[in-house]
Amino acid sequence: MIYFKALATLIKNQMLKNPQISELSLGNNYQTFLLEENGLKYVLRLPLKKASAKNRLEKSYLILKFIEREGVDFAEKNIFFDKDNNFLLTNYIAGKEVSVRDLNSRQLADFIDKILFLKNLSFKKFNNFAQKEKININLFENPSDRLLFLKRERFKNIKKNKKELLNFNFFEFEKWFKVNLMNLESYYCSKKYRKKDIFFDHGDVAGANIILKNNSLIFIDWDNAKFTQDVGFSLANIFFYCGDFSSWFIEKFVSIYLKKAQNNDTSKKDLINDIEHGLKLIIFSGVLWSLESFIVSHKKDEKKSMEYFYDYQERLKSYNDFCNL
Repeated sequence: MIYFKALATLIKNQMLKNPQISELSLGNNYQTFLLEENGLKYVLRLPLKKASAKNRLEKSYLILKFIEREGVDFAEKNIFFDKDNNFLLTNYIAGKEVSVRDLNSRQLADFIDKILFLKNLSFKKFNNFAQKEKININLFENPSDRLLFLKRERFKNIKKNKKELLNFNFFEFEKWFKVNLMNLESYYCSKKYRKKDIFFDHGDVAGANIILKNNSLIFIDWDNAKFTQDVGFSLANIFFYCGDFSSWFIEKFVSIYLKKAQNNDTSKKDLINDIEHGLKLIIFSGVLWSLESFIVSHKKDEKKSMEYFYDYQERLKSYNDFCNL
């Protein structure tokens, strides 16, 4: 969808009159623009031509509405969502992009307080809210669901299109995939969760999604948020996205987390073990995503296809190195 069509809709609905427009970014799922008018700034998200992009914007809208209703004051606000034309307008958060690994002690404690606040949001309340909004969306995912998706969707698609992988030893890759899938399945399928363990997770606290404004942290881009039951996997995402897997940083983070968490019956040793397995699963997922992305890009004869393949090689090495630590 071209931005001037969205702009015309916003003007028609008296949201804006004649804003200045500049491009912010172009991602895998949508394009974002900065709109400025009368000293106010907004972010306009437009989906790219793929079904998943449409679903992600609708999901973002629903989450932003829900968390605002539940008292979350450290997120961007939904301003306008057009379900028919599928675009989302939010307020722009001005500030400095920060990574979790670069936070000082006070900021790290603030960050942990915020993820623990999110952790207490109700799964039942969210589902009731989604029903009222007439949006059918599944916001629940455990590591076992991720593994099932990797096996039934990603690997299956790679195998189906292996002819695109010239000079590639698919037999060795398949053997690697099955061995490591089995190890991860063995770990996660043996875990026992309780219904009361369900919690809310932002899902993508990368540096670009954490803004430091007036010495306070604000989270943006909520389209990867979900409910889950595995705290270790949730925290593993944080370490993966900030790029710091060091044992000293993980121990420091976990010590603060466990001190602040209420009604926590997990030991420090067990939680760190869960985090390490979570990191394995995340990097394992990245290996498959990169290879599948290479196949899709190569079929389209895109110049950037080799970038995906180099990314695959790098993630494969990272996974094997991490498993051998």
